[in-house]
Amino acid sequence: TAIQSARNNADYNRFSNVEFIEQDCFEFLKKNSEKYDIVVSDPPAFTKSKKNIPEAIGAYYQINKLAMRNLIKGGILLTSSCSHHIFEDKFYDIIQRAAHTSKRNLRLIYRGLQSPDHPILDALPETKYLKFFGFIVD
Repeated sequence: TAIQSARNNADYNRFSNVEFIEQDCFEFLKKNSEKYDIVVSDPPAFTKSKKNIPEAIGAYYQINKLAMRNLIKGGILLTSSCSHHIFEDKFYDIIQRAAHTSKRNLRLIYRGLQSPDHPILDALPETKYLKFFGFIVD
């Protein structure tokens, strides 16, 4: 239903240069040879418990590395995480490591957290779970 809603929205706004793909993103990014101006990575939480943190780190590393591989030089990577066990500084480090191993340079153009309708409570660190970065990737 999400893709059909997006198609309807594109039609309503008369966008004709939009393509919708329903596929496992890891498989798509691995097999894809096309380069894009912008890649948006907004996966579901890769971990909801502390025991799966190493696997989540690996998944965030892999998805960001693949996203960068699919970007043109000077393209924009918009990447996010909603795993509250992966803190913002760790998520940023994962993205930096993916860029380094991909021999890509990142320029941070945006850093964001969740909107006010998802309040962050200092006494509950797990409420600070949404992280978002925008980079120009050279």
